[in-house]
Order: sequence, then structure tokens, then C-alpha cells
Amino acid sequence: MTNERSNEHETEIIDFRRDKLLRRTKWEYCVICGQRTDVKRSEPISRRMYYVEGVGQLCPRCYRETTS
Repeated sequence: MTNERSNEHETEIIDFRRDKLLRRTKWEYCVICGQRTDVKRSEPISRRMYYVEGVGQLCPRCYRETTS
């Protein structure tokens, strides 16, 4: 297996594990830094703070840094 193919395979495994972990939790995570937020996954998007349409849920720090 080439080094490039090996890296692709490792990335697929990491993505699969991350997605599996996120499905088991009731909390949203920041799409930039990965920090758990205080937003429940069941919370409607229209009522969320620090949510950016087309991007996803952000933590307060990343939201301030990206919108300043």
C-alpha cells in the first residue's frame, strides 16, 4: 500500500470513529475546534446561539474570532 493510500485509509478510520462518537452524544461540538458546546443536538437551529448556517455549531470563542 502506498504512503498516500495509507494516509487516506487512516483518515477514513478517524472520520468514522469521530462520526460514531458524535452520534452517541446529546451535545453539539464546535466544528472549528471540536470543543463540546452547551447546545443539545435536539435544540432547533432557530433557537441556537453561535450557529452559522452553512458551517454549523460553533463555541463562543470561535464564533467571536470568526465574526469579528
